[in-house]
Amino acid sequence: MSNDRTVIDDSEYLENLSALVNNPAEDVPGKDFKTIPRYPGSLRIAYKKSEAKKKILYGTAYEAQGSLKEVSSFYENEMEKNGWLLEVKEDLLLTMIFVRKETASGLPIAQLMFRTSENGNSTIINLLIQDEKR
Repeated sequence: MSNDRTVIDDSEYLENLSALVNNPAEDVPGKDFKTIPRYPGSLRIAYKKSEAKKKILYGTAYEAQGSLKEVSSFYENEMEKNGWLLEVKEDLLLTMIFVRKETASGLPIAQLMFRTSENGNSTIINLLIQDEKR
């Protein structure tokens, strides 16, 4: 596992994505990604897509009923089963960065960030995917 992959740096994007969260009772409109597993029973609480030059950035946030350790362990195990390679794992920031095993371009990149919800009863999963326009 190498540490030369840069974290997707888009704090403004994350702030805007977080601002979309309004505690919905069901999934907000958006999409899930076929090759990225969804934590069982999680609720999609935000979704945003933006395009710039030759890249597309997708941001999705989920709320899951599970501890930080349970949820992050699920993704660490399941992403590899779905064709992703863990390139960076930052325990202090609770961040993981994955790349697709079969792509030469280094894209797409999937970045997962985990945090405890404000009420402390669940885990928030922020998923950013950077891909090439096709």
